[in-house]
Amino acid sequence: MKFHPLTWMIWTLSAFLVGLLSRNPVYLIILSGIIYSLSRRFAKSQQFPSPIRLYIVITLVTTAMNFVFSRAGNTILFQIPIRGIAGPYTLEALAFGAAAGIQIATMLLIMIFFSQVVTPQDILRRTPSGFYALGVTASIGFSFAPRINRALSELQEAYQIRGYSSRGWRDFPKLMTPLVIISLENSLSIAEGLVSRGWPRVEYSRRFVLPGWIAIAIGIGSVTIGGLRPFFVGMALFFGCGALWFGYRGKNKISRYRPEVWSFPDCLVIGVALGVLVVFLLLAGFAPAFLAFYPFPNFIWPTIAWPIAAAIGLLATPLVVLRD
Repeated sequence: MKFHPLTWMIWTLSAFLVGLLSRNPVYLIILSGIIYSLSRRFAKSQQFPSPIRLYIVITLVTTAMNFVFSRAGNTILFQIPIRGIAGPYTLEALAFGAAAGIQIATMLLIMIFFSQVVTPQDILRRTPSGFYALGVTASIGFSFAPRINRALSELQEAYQIRGYSSRGWRDFPKLMTPLVIISLENSLSIAEGLVSRGWPRVEYSRRFVLPGWIAIAIGIGSVTIGGLRPFFVGMALFFGCGALWFGYRGKNKISRYRPEVWSFPDCLVIGVALGVLVVFLLLAGFAPAFLAFYPFPNFIWPTIAWPIAAAIGLLATPLVVLRD
């Protein structure tokens, strides 16, 4: 038994917004631990770099950049008596860079986890039939990087079997030609598959599509040059997106060979994820200080509100409600 793809989509959206709204490194580390545990439990493939190594590298690089280039803060750690890099180098810049690095690394972990549990085919199934051509193109594009990674690993194994020792990046010119040939063969296979299955003619309703694009153009133009209140801009964008949705649904029916089963654990996970998201949206709107971390001008340790930490912990519900 596994979760419905829509469950993972809603859960990922909730986790991503929670990580985006929170700048407190403690909350972000808790969220990262949940993402790592879920990845080890539910990931379909391990074609990506080590999450812990990637997390540490991104955090260290961001911390170092902010520490070197930022001059804000009152707690001076040291100065270098060389013109141009004299400093000062402050504890506040170090802490703020570490918090920013943890947030960036957490966002990246969420995106990697999403790509592991939701396939391009799952996204394509939920694309309106009017966007079928665009969805197929996007799914092919999403699968390009994993195909190249797989082909590169196979080429390196073939070289090692033949007794060729790896020299790192210096092997790239020799691997380029086989990679291009393999990519061309894959593209021909995809084209043959599309032709054999009959590339569908997209049908859509013009009476919905044209007003939808006009409403979106009005909304975007109002945001760019001003002139309308935010409420009317939001209504124009909402109406435009809704009209495009109904217009591009079309009359084409996409066949499904394997029906996706919806179960009670899916409802429970979605309900918990949306509840956590609502809590963080309310905190960001009415009490943003609970989610913020700003160590300037004097360094302060990040504060922890245990109810907020417990709310983030609820995002680990998929580990509990679905057992092997």
